[in-house]
Amino acid sequence: MPWAVHCIKVERGHAQTHSYINLDNAEPQSSQPFSSADIVAQFVLPPINNGGVPNGQFDGGSSTSTSTEANFGNHTNAANGFNIGSYNDQSKNYFTHLTFDYAHDVLYAGATNKILKLNENLRVLSEAVTGPKLDAPQCHAGGCPEDVETSLVNNYNKILVVSYAHNDGVLISCGSVRQGACEIYNLLRFPSAPQFVAVPLAANDEYASTYAFVGPSRYSWKEEDILYVGTTFTNVGDYRHDVPAISSRRLDDLNYAEFSIQQSIINIDVKYRDHFLVNYVYGFNSSEYAYFVLVQKKSHLAEEAGYVTRLARICITDPNYDSYTEITIQCTATNKQIDYNILRDAKITHASQKLAHQMGIKRDDHVLVTVFSPSKEISDQPENKSAMCIYSLKDIEDVFIENIHMCFNGTNKDRNLGYISGTINDGKCPNAGSLGNIYNFCSVGLKISGVAPITAHALFHFDNVSVTSVTATTTTDQQHSLAFLGTETGTIKKVLMSGQKPGDSLVIEGEMLNLAADEYDVNVTIGTVQCNITSLALTQLLCIPPEQQPASTDENGIDQSVDLPLVVVKVGRNLRFVIGYLKYDLNKPYSFSHAVFGIILTVAALIIILVIVLIIFRRRSTQAEREYKRIQIQMITLESNVRSECKQAFAELQTDMTDLTADLESSGIPTLDHVNYIMKVFFPGVSDHPILNSAKIRGNSQHTNYDTAMMQFEQLMSNKYFLLTFIETLEMQRSSFSIRDRVNVASLLMIVLMNKMEYATEILKSLLLRLIDKSLASKHPQLMLRRTESVVEKMLTNYLAICMYEYLKEYAGSSLFLLFKAIKHQVEKGLVDAITHDARYSLSEERLLHEQITHSVVLLHILQDDLDEKVQCRVNDWDTISQVKLKILDAIFKNTPFSMRPSVHEVDLEWRHGRGGHLTLQDEDLTTKTINGWKRLNTLFHYGVKESAVMSLIARQNDSYNMPYSKPQAPYHNFYYINNSQSHIIINNDIESGLQQPRLYHLVKPIIPDHYMNIKNSAISGVLPPAQGGAHCIGNGSERINKTIPEVYLTRLLATKGTIQKFVDDFFSIILTVNEELPPAVKWLFDLLDEAARRHGIADTDIIHAWKSNSLPLRFWVNFIKNPDFIFDVNKTYSVDSCLSVIAQTFMDACSTTEHRLGKDSPSNKLLFAKDIPNYRRMVKDFYRDVARLPQISDQEMSTAMQQLSVQQNAEFDTISALKELYIYITKYREQIMDALDSDPNCKKMHLSSKLQSVACTLDGEDTSNC
Repeated sequence: MPWAVHCIKVERGHAQTHSYINLDNAEPQSSQPFSSADIVAQFVLPPINNGGVPNGQFDGGSSTSTSTEANFGNHTNAANGFNIGSYNDQSKNYFTHLTFDYAHDVLYAGATNKILKLNENLRVLSEAVTGPKLDAPQCHAGGCPEDVETSLVNNYNKILVVSYAHNDGVLISCGSVRQGACEIYNLLRFPSAPQFVAVPLAANDEYASTYAFVGPSRYSWKEEDILYVGTTFTNVGDYRHDVPAISSRRLDDLNYAEFSIQQSIINIDVKYRDHFLVNYVYGFNSSEYAYFVLVQKKSHLAEEAGYVTRLARICITDPNYDSYTEITIQCTATNKQIDYNILRDAKITHASQKLAHQMGIKRDDHVLVTVFSPSKEISDQPENKSAMCIYSLKDIEDVFIENIHMCFNGTNKDRNLGYISGTINDGKCPNAGSLGNIYNFCSVGLKISGVAPITAHALFHFDNVSVTSVTATTTTDQQHSLAFLGTETGTIKKVLMSGQKPGDSLVIEGEMLNLAADEYDVNVTIGTVQCNITSLALTQLLCIPPEQQPASTDENGIDQSVDLPLVVVKVGRNLRFVIGYLKYDLNKPYSFSHAVFGIILTVAALIIILVIVLIIFRRRSTQAEREYKRIQIQMITLESNVRSECKQAFAELQTDMTDLTADLESSGIPTLDHVNYIMKVFFPGVSDHPILNSAKIRGNSQHTNYDTAMMQFEQLMSNKYFLLTFIETLEMQRSSFSIRDRVNVASLLMIVLMNKMEYATEILKSLLLRLIDKSLASKHPQLMLRRTESVVEKMLTNYLAICMYEYLKEYAGSSLFLLFKAIKHQVEKGLVDAITHDARYSLSEERLLHEQITHSVVLLHILQDDLDEKVQCRVNDWDTISQVKLKILDAIFKNTPFSMRPSVHEVDLEWRHGRGGHLTLQDEDLTTKTINGWKRLNTLFHYGVKESAVMSLIARQNDSYNMPYSKPQAPYHNFYYINNSQSHIIINNDIESGLQQPRLYHLVKPIIPDHYMNIKNSAISGVLPPAQGGAHCIGNGSERINKTIPEVYLTRLLATKGTIQKFVDDFFSIILTVNEELPPAVKWLFDLLDEAARRHGIADTDIIHAWKSNSLPLRFWVNFIKNPDFIFDVNKTYSVDSCLSVIAQTFMDACSTTEHRLGKDSPSNKLLFAKDIPNYRRMVKDFYRDVARLPQISDQEMSTAMQQLSVQQNAEFDTISALKELYIYITKYREQIMDALDSDPNCKKMHLSSKLQSVACTLDGEDTSNC
């Protein structure tokens, strides 16, 4: 079987496929059908396609074209090109990507389970093995939990790009395993020592698309290259909702280019992403925009079937993707009623001299070369037909501007982007003129789906050929544009691209034409009509064809199978040369009378239609008025219901919180001790660190070389000049000293300096002043401290955490704890899906339960042997058994530290009914029914538990349905266990047996497409999002019908916000109030920033405001708002976490001086607190003003405060272990650090480099006198 061409790579002068060919021979060698896109050469990959050249029908003016075949395997000459080399992989693996390293003149080929490095002769220089790897859909990017059963999985290469943003250049490769995680190879050291980046980036399915390219961005004052990535959503595993549809990534760590207040991502709305799948075919950068070419359904709604090709555009200056715009791209064929709607491939290239002239653009302007196929009916499968179209980027940008204007000038009312995540389902265009004159649409920020398409006529089309890939280039003289087309049968076609040339002479080329004949001996016929010869040269014959296309015959009048006239050249009487078929592209003349008659009919029809429209409009207006009144009554009723619900919920919450406050007075707040607090902030997620080891007793007689060396190193760290030089030298190693290293060094330094806080303050001051000087040299000094990109920024976070601990513990922590408990109570008051964690009451639209499920509150009486009295607990009858156990534990233990109370998976729930009636309730047991492969988790409703039922918690039993639980290794839920407030529902899953286990759901069944159901070995796929809007259909291979989500559900956001509003206000008021409890470090820090601003003559108050906001509020308070478990011993559920994130975002908006224009299409989390932001913003400004008015902190007062902190924290951590971790960096960068110490005058004067050398000698057991 001939094999399909899926990737062709062209550089100037060569075509890079699995073999090399010459591009520069653009002249024809034999004759074939005429076209504006001339086939110059055709290459057949082994085995040879004996069928010859497919019958291609061409559109355009008159020109010549040629076609020759060459078998690469036998080194056959092809258009004066020849096979330089080839590579054949004998395994069953196949290639997916090919990229060229221009700096080192080598190729990289991405294949299944391997990456090859090839030279110009396609000889393998080296290869990297990327698979198969142990993996499972339930594993996250960083690895698999121990309780997840894995198997060897093929790693299909999804991304393979070369970037020269680093010093030596890197190769970024992402595969389908590990949730699409990536590896970064140094080009000079390939394939050794790749950097693994545990970030889910690519699609984790063999057939789902991913496209990435390196392009420029100007998100800040400087331009830098980033990685643009488009990824098709898959339902394989639990983590795919974390992967956006389109995103911008930094090239060093592949994290989002912007992900703070602004987010450089686009997401498909959660309601549609599992069935509205977008296929990303190509992407590129041109001028000020980044483009993606994609294939998707015509609509996210089920009513409109079929597929369409779209072109998406983002401004490279837009870090929030507010300028995201889409238009349809169409390719049509003259006289062909075929919709070429499926893009197969596309490439961007520069226009040659001739092509630019014919298209009316400048030379070297960008053009987009595309190949399309029509789809089979309404599916996305292409037919065995192809067409090629060319679009200039100038025309494309004009169509984008036209569509944007149509939205802004009122021509279009809707933005038509209901499938993009965010509250733009009913997004409208702004009122005409409401935004004034707009000079740059990139700065306006309005996502738009345009209705006017960009259309091009096919340069040629094939009826029985499926073109799968294309690449384009120009000849070395820049005169001609060439395209190479790869077909499904393994053929490569070389095409000379040119524009329309109507009215030209017919040029027939050959060799030695006039050596034995003159123009009177030569006769040229087109069909049966003479072509008047005007010139006969050595290599060219010119004649003027007739104005009208002759009949489809040869010179003898014999009809042809092709509906085109045959061109024949006769020399003398006996020599006959068949040139090919000629097609005219001219409109046929028509009589004036017919035109006038048509105009009369058209006008008459328009008048009749206008009358009908007026009648319909009159009728509709009456109906609309009645409908408006009906909706108005509904809105009044809805408003009344929301107001009533808020009042009732607030009253209930106040009662419960009053009880909670009373409990706090007796039991206190479960605050973490200082050691655990420091570990949470300094080393989040790390539970076992060497610094937690008990400090060793180091007497003079017990010192080892290691102890002595580390004490010498500690003395060096106590030298200000050494420490500053050490930090500065590390940060200069940008290529190898990563962000993670900077954060680690900052935390280790603060551990070492915790008993020297006065010295730590001095070091921090010096580093901050250096950072200020550096930021003022940039164009955007207000961005200082916005990110954690240096050691000093993380040191500041840790320094504030140390100084604010007592303030949190004794003063501000209680309001944060009450806010956390209020959110937890309100969320758990309603239904929460145990699998998806969507809640009836939430502040986040993404975590809102879009289902109207009728339930009732059940009051349970809890009897425990170790309790003197009954405990009452309110639960919902649709709560799972694990959720009920968790609420009972909350009621019994109240404010007991979470780590000190029993876990949910350590107890069972027993229902006591009557005398001797005991029934153990479980999430899954013999009463759980399996229907169509689905099991609903057991609830109280399932067991028929009614009001005032008596329950008890007993020790967990061990049976087949109640097996021991194991804690997860990562903070994610998956389908093997359902993580809900540390409670896990274990699912028996025997992968090796090949048995398909039933899928579980709680409130709503997820939607799963068919092709995700056949996971290898019938493994259970991951937890999926709920079917929105009440859709309960499971993938059936056809279009699904989903009910639209009523916007009324969004009122629950308002209900939740109105209920907890008081606790948000109280918390903000406390932390933004200046009193005697405020640590002196805050005043010291703000004065330092004010003094630096005065010293540098900064008059812009917004810059100083931004510095202060980026230091204390955003670096400290936002961290603790989102992570109250950093200071309290509590459990933070997913549902509560989403609410805390909304509050944290609100606090960040309050600290910003930028006024964001909000409308009905703005994100719900910004609209929710929109009316409160001005008040919060005023509180922030008053706080900064009041701190500035405080008496200045003297050096003596600051010194005393820091000494007290040093005494309180003394000997809490093993500083020797911290020094050992820091010394690793000394070893790694010894040469650079020694050079820096020798070049610094102060360090050189103190002989610090010699002292550092002595540390190394001591550590090695050598005599320091010889060092």
